[in-house]
Amino acid sequence: LVEEEERLKCPEYLTWLAEQKTAELFAEEEEQKLAEQRHQEWLEKDAKDHQEWIERQKKLAEIKIKKAQQQMLIQEEWAREEKKRQMERDRLEKEVEEKKERQDELLRLIDDYIAGGSSDLPSAAREGQAETQPGRPDCPFFSKMAACRFGDECSRNHRRPAVSRILLFPGLYSHFSMSKQDEHDVDLTLEYENEETYQHFLEFFDDVVPELDCCGGNGSLLEVVVCCNSELHLRGNVYVEYSTDRAALKAYRAFNGRWYAGKQISVQFATVSSWRQALCGKRFLMFGLSTDNSDHTQ
Repeated sequence: LVEEEERLKCPEYLTWLAEQKTAELFAEEEEQKLAEQRHQEWLEKDAKDHQEWIERQKKLAEIKIKKAQQQMLIQEEWAREEKKRQMERDRLEKEVEEKKERQDELLRLIDDYIAGGSSDLPSAAREGQAETQPGRPDCPFFSKMAACRFGDECSRNHRRPAVSRILLFPGLYSHFSMSKQDEHDVDLTLEYENEETYQHFLEFFDDVVPELDCCGGNGSLLEVVVCCNSELHLRGNVYVEYSTDRAALKAYRAFNGRWYAGKQISVQFATVSSWRQALCGKRFLMFGLSTDNSDHTQ
């Protein structure tokens, strides 16, 4: 203590103490300033971070709203499209139903016509002519015999009537002598005598003609033409002409889909412009290989 008292009496010591005190105060002030500065920086950073968070939340909310709006638009568009599809389905179903009703009514009228309850064939029954190449020139071969070697692939138009007095039974008659032969098989048909071939045809004729006449209505049968051409599109074709559409419709109903000689019968309504033009000049040729588009008849 004595020593300390002695120091306090020394002006230099007192000056040094004052300087130390001043330095400590300055240090405290600087520390306080730094603390305040760091706090201010933290406040600013916190405010900035908070503002950025607010901006992010705002953007997320905008994105969410936009996404919800887009989803709503998609749902509304889907609902409109679904409504259109449903309307289209309803329209098609209605068309199918109306078409079925018309067909049922037409079938009823046709049945009534076939049964003799009506004197006139419904006009709708004659509509719906089938064409393979609409707008193109008619195929002269098909117009002549309702058959063409090119079939429906022909570049010209094939017209098939909805109803006619002539029925076509494609390939109903068959015999070995009518088969198409190549150059190495020209003698195969010599195994069959003319009489045998003719007898086979007569058996076929006697088998089918009475039923054709009966199904159409006795006395309604006008022509039965049987092709003996070797060409595939004419080979064995049987053409049957009735006196009336009613008789032809009766026969069509009776024969189409039946079976004969192990084959299912297919019947078509046909148009033959003229039997004279359709038949080959050798009208009574019983068998012979032909490559023309005329009918070699039995």
